[in-house]
Amino acid sequence: MEIILYRHAEPVVSNNEIISGHNFPQWVQRYNESGIFIREIKVEKEEVVYTSDLGRSIETGRLVGRKIVQNSLFREAEIPLIKFPAIRFKAKFWLFISRSLWLFGLKTKCESFKEAKQRAKQIVENIDLLLLENQRIVIVGQTITPEIRQTSSFLRNKGIRVTCLEFTFFKSNDGQRLLSTDIVIGKEAASIKKISTSSQPKITKVEFIESLDKFGKPVFERVIEFAEQNLYPIHWGAKGFSLNVDKGESHVAICFGYPPNSVYKQSIYTALHGPGGLLSKIDVPEETAIELGQDAQATGIFQPAGREFKCILNREFSTIEIEKLFSWMKNVISTVEEYGLKGQRVNP
Repeated sequence: MEIILYRHAEPVVSNNEIISGHNFPQWVQRYNESGIFIREIKVEKEEVVYTSDLGRSIETGRLVGRKIVQNSLFREAEIPLIKFPAIRFKAKFWLFISRSLWLFGLKTKCESFKEAKQRAKQIVENIDLLLLENQRIVIVGQTITPEIRQTSSFLRNKGIRVTCLEFTFFKSNDGQRLLSTDIVIGKEAASIKKISTSSQPKITKVEFIESLDKFGKPVFERVIEFAEQNLYPIHWGAKGFSLNVDKGESHVAICFGYPPNSVYKQSIYTALHGPGGLLSKIDVPEETAIELGQDAQATGIFQPAGREFKCILNREFSTIEIEKLFSWMKNVISTVEEYGLKGQRVNP
């Protein structure tokens, strides 16, 4: 398992720009819509790169990845839109002031500090789900902050290969913009491609079933049987699995299953909003995914888990409850089959 975090490349809109405090909200809008200076770097591209939906993150992702998967969850904490006095300072000064006020509870047309922390928890959930699909993950993010470095060092001590890299820009004597990368966590690696991948062994069906308790075994045995009988692909990860629908050349995750010894305990998670699931791969209206989530909660066996929903198998489930689970899964499968993959047109 390996996780690589990139800091995005230098935005066109600089925080060294001198602006009036009164125009700070307009500067924030330009900053969020900004692209990056660099257009090409010499690096072997990753197969899949997960980015936020901000231009600077997407463009950086395209520099280092062949396939880009956008997710708004990976955005940096939103910048408060505050109109300061009409005094001129560098934008980074107003950024510092606005962020400080935000930390003390001020909220103006952006998410609160509490909401940002909740989003961070959703990111952790999504990364864990991604590890069921990919043994190597690259995420293009914002600044490699001291908190990220501390967390990355902790994960490395737990045996997870985490490498954090930042793009560094400088100018040559003739005015050219040059780019280099600096490994800020995991310096024993000389370059991205020299990092050896140490993947955790994937659990087998037998090992998974044996790890279940008396509440989870009857449910998961039926889920796995349902998948096998209908030829729905199951992707086994280090701890659990994802149940998928074969859609053309792609597999779309319907749900994820976890054993008792996982961080999510013995449970089934929906895959409506996160990478690998419905919204990330299928050209379906977001309202449809929201309705499917509401349908899951209406069964009485699912509860909210960030933007997804989870079914905790910590008690005996009745036959009716299990049938509700399968009815919901079939609705999601029907939705996947009804709509086309993103970027593809469905024949009428």
